[in-house]
Amino acid sequence: MNNDDDMEEYNRKLNIYYRCMKGREKYIKQKLTPIQAIVALRDAELELECFRCLSPEEQTEVEEIWKPNESFIGKKIRQIIDKVKEFILSQVKHEIRQKMNEWNYNWERAGFNEGTDGLWKSVVDIDPSLSIAEKTISLIKKFMKREKSQPKLGDHFELILPRASRKDMGWYRCVRRTNNAIHVANMYYVDVVTNSTPEIVINDSADAHIQAMQHEFANYKLRSSAIATPWSECNNCNTSKGEKRRKIVCHLAIAPDVPYNIISNSSISYMQLFSHIPCRSSLVPIQLRSILWPIRDVVHVESCYAPCAKAKIQQTRLIMDKNEYGRNIIIDEIPPGEYRMNERLPPLRKAVKREAIQALENDPYILSCPYKEYGIFWALNETYISSSSLAEQYPDKRIYIDGDNRLVINYLKMEDDESFYSCHRGYDGDVLRTFSFIVNKGKQRQEIVEYINFGIRFAFYFI
Repeated sequence: MNNDDDMEEYNRKLNIYYRCMKGREKYIKQKLTPIQAIVALRDAELELECFRCLSPEEQTEVEEIWKPNESFIGKKIRQIIDKVKEFILSQVKHEIRQKMNEWNYNWERAGFNEGTDGLWKSVVDIDPSLSIAEKTISLIKKFMKREKSQPKLGDHFELILPRASRKDMGWYRCVRRTNNAIHVANMYYVDVVTNSTPEIVINDSADAHIQAMQHEFANYKLRSSAIATPWSECNNCNTSKGEKRRKIVCHLAIAPDVPYNIISNSSISYMQLFSHIPCRSSLVPIQLRSILWPIRDVVHVESCYAPCAKAKIQQTRLIMDKNEYGRNIIIDEIPPGEYRMNERLPPLRKAVKREAIQALENDPYILSCPYKEYGIFWALNETYISSSSLAEQYPDKRIYIDGDNRLVINYLKMEDDESFYSCHRGYDGDVLRTFSFIVNKGKQRQEIVEYINFGIRFAFYFI
């Protein structure tokens, strides 16, 4: 660790890793399958993890191999793209190359009925036979083209679908192929639905909503219940207006104490693949959909307070050693912001993703922000907004923050023109993303105005 900031960031990642491993241990004890069924919102950003529960050291390893985002590209000039392969192959040792192959994974997708037949295709359109260096070159070139709607890869090889739609529905898996074996790191079944406004509970009990999600379906050997995510970190520091949130979602699962062999030949035998499925999933039996599909998610919000991270003042570092008499002496002085040859340089600050949106009134939008595991907050025109303030301003929930820290705009108005939204990291206030809106009159409104103008001109013609 080069300084206290690095140690603080390392400890933050370590705490998330420990929390993830505890949840993973629970799944292993219950012998639950790792295949996940997901219901994504249409037009929202969807992120699928390839590797779960990466330690801070493993995160560094993956980042050094896969870094197709701004942080990676910012370190390289344009001319180096054609030389990346030669550079990597000439510099790394054979042992390191073998270690890199451990992370040589690929994302594949299959349609709803194709996954069981083995008809899988690469998602990011990268030839799996390429080396990691060649894949990196391909990803950089794709990034240079700025294809916003195309699937992307994150720092830790997450698959990012920028705006989920019906065409993105299906099976996804992250795999590594060695000889004739296929190692599956993660697998998902993805549904995409139109936005369903959740129940928002602020500084109150959510027990009644949790109770409403519980149903027994004895004829099907199934049971629905509520599953809550862990509380997020406090999203703003040094203020009593900070908020932490969690999402409570209805899920359907095989009833306890029901052996798998009882349902193995039934119409719901596919439930053996999943530990549970969302109640809004297309996997829910048709007979139960009228009961389960109307159940809305719950966004549970509570006020909180957290101190801000103290600003660290970098100081000159003294490098000590012993002389021939065994006495400690200063052999070097490292000024602030400088490092020795054998030290790992700190990562560049991630580039802020800035987006200007040309929209029509009544258009819906879902604004996503990264780092869901940390507390984040939203600002409108550089003024902090919270679930409480939005609930007071928009009792009809035209604009609200959902359980994944996304800002959901059900429909735009002309008053939203020139609005500037930004999301920030809670513990230090760093800007992560910004969105600038330019709202134009809707097509229907424009047509009405044109008809009125035509009628006026037509009337003047006869006058």
